[in-house]
Amino acid sequence: MDKNTKQDVLLYVAAAQKLLPNENRGLVDFSSHVDKVSEPGHYVIFWELSGEASEELLGKCCNILDTSFLDPAYIHSQKSKTIGPLELRIVKNGTFQKIRGRL
Repeated sequence: MDKNTKQDVLLYVAAAQKLLPNENRGLVDFSSHVDKVSEPGHYVIFWELSGEASEELLGKCCNILDTSFLDPAYIHSQKSKTIGPLELRIVKNGTFQKIRGRL
């Protein structure tokens, strides 16, 4: 089992969001989830953006996120295919505000 913490994920997101070049593509909020249902399981990062971003740019952000996970157990699990590649999902504007409103 890998040992990535919430603080680690926060740092990885901060590194990846630097690719977003202007305020129109700014990161509004994010969340993460470990998908244990899919085979193999993997991390899913949900981003809410203030504007649009190209698939190419989001692919680069996803790659930075995935390669930022430096925990040896995570790297070993990816190499042995027991953890799949990280997935970056973009959610609609206002999604996180709606979720917080329901809590």
